[in-house]
Amino acid sequence: MSTGGPYMNRGLFTNCAASHALLVLSLMAVPAQSMECAADAAYEGPEPRTGAEIVFPSARIDISEAMAEGRAAILDAAFESVLTNTDAPAAAMAVWSPVYGYWSQSSGLDEDAPGSFWWASVGKLVTATLILELIEEEKLSLDERIDRWFPDYPQSALITVDDLLLHRSGVFSFQADEKLGKKRGYKPPAKLLQVSAGHGADFCPGSNWYYSNTGYLMLGLIVEAIEQEPLSEVVARRIAEPLGLDSLQLVTKGDPDELIVPPHNDPPTRVREIASLHGAGGVIAEPGDMLVFLNAVLTGRLYSSTARKSAFADLYPMFGSGMHYGRGVMLIDVLDPDTPTTWLGHVGGSPDSKAVLIYDAERDTYAALVLNKAAPGEAVVNVLLKAMDELP
Repeated sequence: MSTGGPYMNRGLFTNCAASHALLVLSLMAVPAQSMECAADAAYEGPEPRTGAEIVFPSARIDISEAMAEGRAAILDAAFESVLTNTDAPAAAMAVWSPVYGYWSQSSGLDEDAPGSFWWASVGKLVTATLILELIEEEKLSLDERIDRWFPDYPQSALITVDDLLLHRSGVFSFQADEKLGKKRGYKPPAKLLQVSAGHGADFCPGSNWYYSNTGYLMLGLIVEAIEQEPLSEVVARRIAEPLGLDSLQLVTKGDPDELIVPPHNDPPTRVREIASLHGAGGVIAEPGDMLVFLNAVLTGRLYSSTARKSAFADLYPMFGSGMHYGRGVMLIDVLDPDTPTTWLGHVGGSPDSKAVLIYDAERDTYAALVLNKAAPGEAVVNVLLKAMDELP
């Protein structure tokens, strides 16, 4: 299992919550590759862009404002039509526009099926939001070295929290280990960190850019250590409950499979496998709740406008695709010849899922799409937004 883009028993936090993340690596010996690195190495990767030109939304969305029935029927038809090109057995989408209100639709679901899907790496936006909240509360700093929590991890005395957020850490991404990828079932954080550490550093911390799921697993463990409770409970307390998001949660290995629409696989990815991803992508939710969450991030309801500016301040090119990565956020240049625009948010995926959560800056519109099969979700969203442009 991978994510395009890892849980703890409550009893572990009874007496030693703050030291758990530190214990993860101090309990194991790892034969890591050696690499001579200096502190504060010069960055030599793809040139980042600044987010200084971004104009952020200010209005709070209300998903109780339903789109007019006739217009909704037009989008329903467009949604069903474009889904035929994805072969996804099940999908769900939600859109909010200040002009048309809220629209949502699903496909391929039984009447009694759960409404929550797995959002894969979109969950990194949740983890980064928690980190930025803790920084604002002065419980953490961007330039803090991670050897405080992971003393035995290679180069940990040189890696900063900011390096993890920006994917500039050089930390090997665990899903790239072929042997690990062939094993099904729950994988505890200690195992994933051990596998990552065994590969050694991809590059010296701060010197380059590469997407790392392990880095966001570490960030999730740091949140747990500081807050002294499991990440699932921190997500509930700091995000889901204040925003009234009943469906948004970080799954744990003990949660039932019936919580989610199963990803399309044989056998399908189970909740306990999704739980393995932890801070790197273990979030499930309904699309409407994800819209509200993104709106809260972009309008400063979860952290200040200063933190929001920081999230988008440094944006690194991703794989030459028009996508840029900041501190747990993405900026995507949509180079549609008819309606070019900019999206803010996050996308994710795996061999059996695809998720897109974005704010379209030109349209002032939010969209959330999730499919239980790998498919071009960005194209589906773009088609639906263009269909909205033509609504009467």
